[in-house]
Amino acid sequence: MQPNIIVQFKGTVYENGYGQIAQRVMRDRRLHRNAKVIYAYLCSYAGGNVLDPKWAWPTVSLMMDDLGFKKEETFYKYRKELIDYGYITVEQFRDGKGKFTRNLYNIELQPQPK
Repeated sequence: MQPNIIVQFKGTVYENGYGQIAQRVMRDRRLHRNAKVIYAYLCSYAGGNVLDPKWAWPTVSLMMDDLGFKKEETFYKYRKELIDYGYITVEQFRDGKGKFTRNLYNIELQPQPK
């Protein structure tokens, strides 16, 4: 059964989703600009997701393509900054054979550095 979907702001740039970005993250000078780009991208999914506004789960390959990252190592390096400073947590899911199938990203409202 498919869920009911409400489209807000039809015909605008907000139609496919939007989010809020915490100024604290954007002003955190410990974070590289690439980490901030990843954070902003995740926030854009989280706030406007009609199925569950607290969660986002774009694939790593989609994020890399959309954001222009050429190497996975580079992407993971900056994603790790966000994890280490407590701005996001990542929950990994596995299939029945133990293979990772997707990540679930949580934007932390009260960051706790590791």
